[in-house]
Amino acid sequence: MSASQAAVTFVSVADDLSNVSTTSNITTDRKNNDNLWAQRDGYGEGSVTILEGWDVNENVPVLTLTLSDLTVGQTYDVYVNYIRFTSNNNPRGGIRGSLDGTSFSTFNGAGGTEGTVGFAEETGHTANGDQVGLRGYLGTAIADGSGQIQIFVDDDGLDGGIEERVWFDGASYEASYEAIPEPSAVALLALGGVALTLRRRK
Repeated sequence: MSASQAAVTFVSVADDLSNVSTTSNITTDRKNNDNLWAQRDGYGEGSVTILEGWDVNENVPVLTLTLSDLTVGQTYDVYVNYIRFTSNNNPRGGIRGSLDGTSFSTFNGAGGTEGTVGFAEETGHTANGDQVGLRGYLGTAIADGSGQIQIFVDDDGLDGGIEERVWFDGASYEASYEAIPEPSAVALLALGGVALTLRRRK
């Protein structure tokens, strides 16, 4: 995560699933043994749709969510958003996320080192009294020639009982910049360099 950042922008799973693939891996039937993600309404942040998987009884496929309308060539800090029962580290509602579809990080409760892949924090979203929204830091990615970045999500592979559900809510991003010194600081450094040079010449 960079030293200077813009505001975090959240992109929900679209209600029509237009930003998610492959949709054949998503069903509206809430079964816990069909190895498919279930489209569920009423809990998401900024949208009514979340995608649910039940880890104990099934193994859901990897899904891809596409972030669009980004600045071509811009580097972004990218997060996966998910909802779980409380923000602590009990095994209820974690998720795995990746920027390349190969190396996945597991996110559970809030914690970790900010700016490090694997860090998770609460978003402030709550639902149904006992669910909280979190975002897990996936690292940095560069928007491609179409102004897009893809993130990949999967169930977390933990066996935590019947409530070990995966609730995928979307993704977040923010433009990543290196810290740039203030003009006054640059001027002071330049003056310091001149003074040092004059001193050495005496």
